[in-house]
Amino acid sequence: GGRRNLNFEEWFKAELLPIIQTELAETSPVAMRAMQARAVQVVQAYAASLKKEDFGIAFQAVAKLLASPDVVVSLCAARCVFHLALMHIKGTEEVPQLVAVREHSVMALGNTFALANRVEGEECLRVTLECISGLVEANGIRLEPILQAIAEQLPPLWERARDSVPIHSCLLSVLRHLIMKMGHSTVENVHVQTVLFPLLDYCTDISVENRAETLLEDGLTLWLVTLVSSRVSTMGQALTNMLPRLESIIRAKLEPQMSLKVLQYSALLLGPRVVEPLADTLRELLVEMTSCVHAEKKQGDDDNEMEDEGGQSTKEKVISSNKDAVSAFCFADALMQMFPELGYSVSSSAITQVIASLKPERSISPSVLELALSAFGRLLWINN
Repeated sequence: GGRRNLNFEEWFKAELLPIIQTELAETSPVAMRAMQARAVQVVQAYAASLKKEDFGIAFQAVAKLLASPDVVVSLCAARCVFHLALMHIKGTEEVPQLVAVREHSVMALGNTFALANRVEGEECLRVTLECISGLVEANGIRLEPILQAIAEQLPPLWERARDSVPIHSCLLSVLRHLIMKMGHSTVENVHVQTVLFPLLDYCTDISVENRAETLLEDGLTLWLVTLVSSRVSTMGQALTNMLPRLESIIRAKLEPQMSLKVLQYSALLLGPRVVEPLADTLRELLVEMTSCVHAEKKQGDDDNEMEDEGGQSTKEKVISSNKDAVSAFCFADALMQMFPELGYSVSSSAITQVIASLKPERSISPSVLELALSAFGRLLWINN
């Protein structure tokens, strides 16, 4: 009689769960260990079909397998734990599945750090670090009691990163989630600092070939998160030491949307001296970033297609994107609020060019227009 539909719940309880709950030893037959790794992959693939009550049982069983003596099983478990940990973090509700993840996360993190110390090779370390990042993201402030234990694990992992882009990328992600969720207690932790500042220095060193293309944007994001979570009394000197690097990035006009945010928050913490040496560069940069409004457009230009698709010379790529313009106006507005005279001197050229170019027949994004008019209003207010 006909084909029977697979009932995942029945299959999970009758076959998959007993397999993933079995404690295998290093001496267990290879076929058994391979079957366990495969069962973990199936749980990951069908995780969305798990019932609420089964989700927690599955997460706990897979998290225990992070400590499996078989490294292949452990790495499958790391991928699966990462996937399960982040499946239910959207929205503000604490769904039962997320509660279950958090309940078993300290055990999962302990096993994952132990796995990181066991594995060799870039890809194995990357998978493990990604799992740690996912667990930190899913738990946030709830990990505060074990922050010190997490922080102590970071320096040896940083030492193993060498010149690997994926490993640096994962470390950036782990630190970003730790700092975003736990604020200055993370930033001020001695063990975190021994990794944080060398990592920022490494990722934002644009004198190294390909660094700007690979790690700069993520490095600037971590820098921004660090600034937002810092207190001048404790972090002022360390952040001041990084200013020459920020100057070189802004003078090179790299990642302007993110580097202007970093500059804005640096100025908020450390004062106008951060911005003053860059005034001339910033004047030019703001004009360039708002060119999508004031430059004469050729037919066929599309505001959103401004990514450099390779082979496009810089001369052809004059027109900025709407996102650039939004960043420029936000920065100009914030700078004029903080330091009116300095802000006026840096921003007036870009803003007046934009306002002078506004014509009824010209289409301009409403969000850009609103910010442009707001910045112009502030400019007039300072001038009076």
